[in-house]
Amino acid sequence: TSTTSTTLHNADHDIITVGSSVPLDTVMHDLATVTPSAAVPATGTVTFRFYGTQSACTEDVGFTGGTTKGVIAVVGGEAHPSDSTGALAAGNYAFKAQYSGDDNYTGSTSDCENFSVSQGTTQVSTTLHKDPHSVVADNDHVPLGTTMHDSAMVTVSGSFAPTGSVSFRFFANGSCQGEGADAGTVALDTNNPGVAHASDSFGPLYAGIYSFMASWPGDNNYPEGDSSCEPFVVDKADLDISTTLHN
Repeated sequence: TSTTSTTLHNADHDIITVGSSVPLDTVMHDLATVTPSAAVPATGTVTFRFYGTQSACTEDVGFTGGTTKGVIAVVGGEAHPSDSTGALAAGNYAFKAQYSGDDNYTGSTSDCENFSVSQGTTQVSTTLHKDPHSVVADNDHVPLGTTMHDSAMVTVSGSFAPTGSVSFRFFANGSCQGEGADAGTVALDTNNPGVAHASDSFGPLYAGIYSFMASWPGDNNYPEGDSSCEPFVVDKADLDISTTLHN
Protein backbone atom coordinates (compact mmCIF):
# COMPACT_ATOMS: atom_id res chain seq x y z
CA THR A 1 0.00 0.00 0.00
CA SER A 2 0.96 3.69 -0.14
CA THR A 3 0.03 6.97 1.49
CA THR A 4 0.15 10.30 -0.36
CA SER A 5 0.56 13.59 1.48
CA THR A 6 1.07 17.07 0.07
CA THR A 7 2.75 20.37 0.90
CA LEU A 8 1.67 23.75 -0.48
CA HIS A 9 4.29 26.21 -1.76
CA ASN A 10 4.29 29.74 -3.14
CA ALA A 11 6.43 30.85 -6.07
CA ASP A 12 9.44 31.35 -3.77
CA HIS A 13 9.06 27.73 -2.59
CA ASP A 14 8.04 28.85 0.89
CA ILE A 15 5.83 26.30 2.61
CA ILE A 16 2.24 27.50 3.06
CA THR A 17 0.33 25.99 5.96
CA VAL A 18 -2.95 24.30 5.06
CA GLY A 19 -5.87 26.56 6.00
CA SER A 20 -3.76 29.73 6.02
CA SER A 21 -4.15 32.90 3.97
CA VAL A 22 -1.76 34.28 1.35
CA PRO A 23 -1.68 37.75 -0.27
CA LEU A 24 -3.57 38.70 -3.40
CA ASP A 25 -1.66 37.77 -6.60
CA THR A 26 0.19 34.87 -4.94
CA VAL A 27 1.26 32.08 -7.33
CA MET A 28 0.98 28.60 -5.81
CA HIS A 29 2.13 25.05 -6.57
CA ASP A 30 2.10 21.72 -4.77
CA LEU A 31 4.47 18.94 -3.69
CA ALA A 32 3.46 15.32 -3.07
CA THR A 33 5.20 12.82 -0.81
CA VAL A 34 4.50 9.14 -1.44
CA THR A 35 5.16 6.92 1.57
CA PRO A 36 5.20 3.18 0.74
CA SER A 37 4.38 0.43 3.22
CA ALA A 38 7.66 -1.43 2.57
CA ALA A 39 11.33 -0.61 2.03
CA VAL A 40 11.19 -0.82 -1.76
CA PRO A 41 10.99 2.75 -3.14
CA ALA A 42 7.78 3.79 -4.87
CA THR A 43 7.85 4.61 -8.58
CA GLY A 44 5.15 5.85 -10.91
CA THR A 45 3.59 9.31 -11.11
CA VAL A 46 1.48 11.77 -9.14
CA THR A 47 -1.35 13.75 -10.74
CA PHE A 48 -2.18 17.11 -9.17
CA ARG A 49 -5.54 18.88 -9.31
CA PHE A 50 -6.40 22.46 -8.38
CA TYR A 51 -9.85 23.65 -7.29
CA GLY A 52 -11.52 27.05 -7.21
CA THR A 53 -13.27 26.27 -3.90
CA GLN A 54 -12.59 23.99 -0.96
CA SER A 55 -15.98 22.33 -1.37
CA ALA A 56 -15.21 21.45 -5.00
CA CYS A 57 -12.11 19.60 -3.81
CA THR A 58 -13.93 17.79 -1.01
CA GLU A 59 -16.75 16.71 -3.32
CA ASP A 60 -14.37 15.39 -6.01
CA VAL A 61 -14.21 11.84 -4.70
CA GLY A 62 -13.54 10.46 -8.18
CA PHE A 63 -10.58 12.77 -8.74
CA THR A 64 -12.01 14.08 -12.02
CA GLY A 65 -12.82 17.69 -11.15
CA GLY A 66 -10.88 20.89 -10.87
CA THR A 67 -7.98 21.69 -13.17
CA THR A 68 -5.09 19.28 -13.77
CA LYS A 69 -1.80 20.77 -12.61
CA GLY A 70 0.65 18.27 -13.99
CA VAL A 71 1.56 14.58 -13.93
CA ILE A 72 4.92 14.38 -12.17
CA ALA A 73 7.22 11.37 -11.75
CA VAL A 74 7.95 10.16 -8.22
CA VAL A 75 11.67 10.51 -7.48
CA GLY A 76 13.06 9.76 -4.07
CA GLY A 77 9.56 9.53 -2.66
CA GLU A 78 8.50 12.98 -3.91
CA ALA A 79 6.75 14.48 -6.93
CA HIS A 80 7.66 18.16 -7.20
CA PRO A 81 6.72 20.66 -8.36
CA SER A 82 3.23 20.57 -9.77
CA ASP A 83 2.32 23.11 -12.41
CA SER A 84 1.85 26.56 -10.92
CA THR A 85 -1.34 28.53 -10.74
CA GLY A 86 -1.51 32.00 -12.19
CA ALA A 87 -1.62 35.03 -9.92
CA LEU A 88 -4.65 34.28 -7.76
CA ALA A 89 -7.65 36.48 -7.10
CA ALA A 90 -9.14 36.72 -3.62
CA GLY A 91 -11.04 33.58 -2.65
CA ASN A 92 -10.75 30.03 -1.35
CA TYR A 93 -8.79 27.34 -3.19
CA ALA A 94 -7.44 23.80 -2.75
CA PHE A 95 -4.99 21.28 -4.20
CA LYS A 96 -5.23 17.50 -4.15
CA ALA A 97 -2.83 14.82 -5.42
CA GLN A 98 -3.23 11.21 -6.50
CA TYR A 99 -0.45 8.63 -6.75
CA SER A 100 -0.78 6.18 -9.65
CA GLY A 101 0.67 3.15 -7.87
CA ASP A 102 3.23 0.77 -9.42
CA ASP A 103 4.02 -2.95 -9.51
CA ASN A 104 4.66 -2.99 -5.76
CA TYR A 105 2.18 -0.50 -4.31
CA THR A 106 -1.44 0.47 -4.80
CA GLY A 107 -2.33 4.04 -5.60
CA SER A 108 -3.48 6.59 -3.03
CA THR A 109 -5.03 10.06 -2.89
CA SER A 110 -4.08 12.90 -0.58
CA ASP A 111 -6.42 14.97 1.54
CA CYS A 112 -7.53 18.36 0.23
CA GLU A 113 -5.15 21.21 1.01
CA ASN A 114 -7.25 24.32 1.34
CA PHE A 115 -5.95 27.87 1.54
CA SER A 116 -7.36 31.34 0.99
CA VAL A 117 -6.17 34.42 -0.88
CA SER A 118 -6.88 37.66 0.99
CA GLN A 119 -8.07 40.94 -0.48
CA GLY A 120 -5.61 43.67 -1.38
CA THR A 121 -5.78 47.30 -0.30
CA THR A 122 -7.65 50.30 -1.70
CA GLN A 123 -7.03 54.03 -1.92
CA VAL A 124 -9.60 56.42 -3.42
CA SER A 125 -8.38 59.84 -4.53
CA THR A 126 -10.32 62.60 -6.25
CA THR A 127 -9.72 65.60 -8.48
CA LEU A 128 -11.96 68.66 -8.67
CA HIS A 129 -12.74 70.19 -12.06
CA LYS A 130 -14.44 73.35 -13.20
CA ASP A 131 -16.29 73.14 -16.49
CA PRO A 132 -15.27 72.21 -19.02
CA HIS A 133 -12.44 70.13 -17.44
CA SER A 134 -9.88 72.43 -15.81
CA VAL A 135 -8.35 70.96 -12.64
CA VAL A 136 -9.03 72.82 -9.39
CA ALA A 137 -6.82 72.14 -6.36
CA ASP A 138 -8.37 71.36 -2.97
CA ASN A 139 -9.16 74.56 -1.03
CA ASP A 140 -8.67 76.60 -4.19
CA HIS A 141 -10.81 79.60 -5.14
CA VAL A 142 -12.98 79.82 -8.25
CA PRO A 143 -15.03 82.73 -9.61
CA LEU A 144 -18.68 83.37 -8.83
CA GLY A 145 -20.93 81.37 -11.14
CA THR A 146 -18.46 78.52 -11.75
CA THR A 147 -19.86 75.05 -12.50
CA MET A 148 -17.96 72.20 -10.82
CA HIS A 149 -17.69 68.41 -11.06
CA ASP A 150 -15.45 65.68 -9.67
CA SER A 151 -13.46 62.65 -10.80
CA ALA A 152 -12.13 59.69 -8.82
CA MET A 153 -9.16 57.34 -9.10
CA VAL A 154 -9.20 53.95 -7.34
CA THR A 155 -5.64 52.76 -6.70
CA VAL A 156 -5.27 49.13 -5.57
CA SER A 157 -2.39 46.97 -4.40
CA GLY A 158 -2.84 44.06 -6.81
CA SER A 159 -2.66 43.31 -10.52
CA PHE A 160 -6.43 42.92 -10.85
CA ALA A 161 -8.13 46.12 -12.02
CA PRO A 162 -10.83 47.46 -9.69
CA THR A 163 -14.38 47.00 -10.95
CA GLY A 164 -17.78 48.51 -10.33
CA SER A 165 -18.74 52.14 -9.88
CA VAL A 166 -17.85 55.16 -7.78
CA SER A 167 -20.55 57.22 -6.03
CA PHE A 168 -20.07 60.98 -5.67
CA ARG A 169 -21.68 63.43 -3.26
CA PHE A 170 -21.73 67.24 -3.24
CA PHE A 171 -21.91 69.34 -0.08
CA ALA A 172 -22.81 72.98 0.54
CA ASN A 173 -20.03 73.20 3.14
CA GLY A 174 -16.30 72.68 3.21
CA SER A 175 -16.17 69.63 5.48
CA CYS A 176 -18.49 67.12 3.76
CA GLN A 177 -20.80 67.27 6.76
CA GLY A 178 -24.38 66.09 6.49
CA GLU A 179 -25.91 63.95 3.79
CA GLY A 180 -25.09 66.22 0.89
CA ALA A 181 -26.53 65.83 -2.58
CA ASP A 182 -26.23 62.86 -4.92
CA ALA A 183 -23.60 63.71 -7.54
CA GLY A 184 -23.95 60.58 -9.63
CA THR A 185 -22.63 57.03 -9.81
CA VAL A 186 -19.96 56.52 -12.48
CA ALA A 187 -18.50 53.22 -13.71
CA LEU A 188 -14.77 52.72 -13.42
CA ASP A 189 -12.85 52.26 -16.63
CA THR A 190 -10.99 48.98 -17.15
CA ASN A 191 -7.57 50.38 -16.22
CA ASN A 192 -5.50 49.84 -13.09
CA PRO A 193 -5.68 52.28 -11.33
CA GLY A 194 -9.34 52.72 -12.27
CA VAL A 195 -10.82 56.12 -13.09
CA ALA A 196 -14.46 57.26 -12.76
CA HIS A 197 -15.12 60.56 -14.56
CA ALA A 198 -17.12 62.72 -14.52
CA SER A 199 -19.56 63.16 -11.66
CA ASP A 200 -22.68 65.25 -12.10
CA SER A 201 -21.97 68.96 -12.39
CA PHE A 202 -23.19 71.62 -9.96
CA GLY A 203 -23.56 75.26 -10.87
CA PRO A 204 -23.51 78.07 -11.62
CA LEU A 205 -22.55 78.31 -7.95
CA TYR A 206 -23.23 81.15 -5.56
CA ALA A 207 -20.43 82.52 -3.38
CA GLY A 208 -19.59 80.16 -0.54
CA ILE A 209 -17.66 77.06 0.51
CA TYR A 210 -18.47 73.69 -1.05
CA SER A 211 -16.99 70.19 -1.23
CA PHE A 212 -17.13 66.84 -3.03
CA MET A 213 -16.46 63.32 -1.77
CA ALA A 214 -16.30 59.94 -3.52
CA SER A 215 -16.93 56.37 -2.29
CA TRP A 216 -16.14 53.02 -3.89
CA PRO A 217 -17.92 49.90 -2.50
CA GLY A 218 -15.05 47.52 -3.25
CA ASP A 219 -15.20 44.25 -5.17
CA ASN A 220 -14.12 40.63 -4.75
CA ASN A 221 -10.42 41.54 -4.66
CA TYR A 222 -10.39 44.82 -2.74
CA PRO A 223 -12.23 46.41 0.21
CA GLU A 224 -14.32 49.56 -0.01
CA GLY A 225 -12.73 52.99 0.19
CA ASP A 226 -13.68 56.64 0.59
CA SER A 227 -11.83 59.68 -0.65
CA SER A 228 -10.89 62.56 1.59
CA CYS A 229 -13.14 65.63 1.53
CA GLU A 230 -12.37 68.09 -1.28
CA PRO A 231 -13.33 71.64 -0.29
CA PHE A 232 -13.25 74.66 -2.59
CA VAL A 233 -14.34 78.29 -2.36
CA VAL A 234 -16.54 80.24 -4.76
CA ASP A 235 -15.49 83.87 -4.43
CA LYS A 236 -17.74 86.88 -4.31
CA ALA A 237 -17.60 89.06 -7.41
CA ASP A 238 -16.25 92.62 -7.35
CA LEU A 239 -18.83 95.34 -7.93
CA ASP A 240 -18.15 98.42 -10.02
CA ILE A 241 -20.33 101.32 -8.86
CA SER A 242 -20.64 104.32 -11.13
CA THR A 243 -22.67 107.46 -10.65
CA THR A 244 -24.28 110.03 -12.94
CA LEU A 245 -25.08 113.57 -11.88
CA HIS A 246 -28.40 115.12 -12.82
CA ASN A 247 -29.87 118.60 -12.30
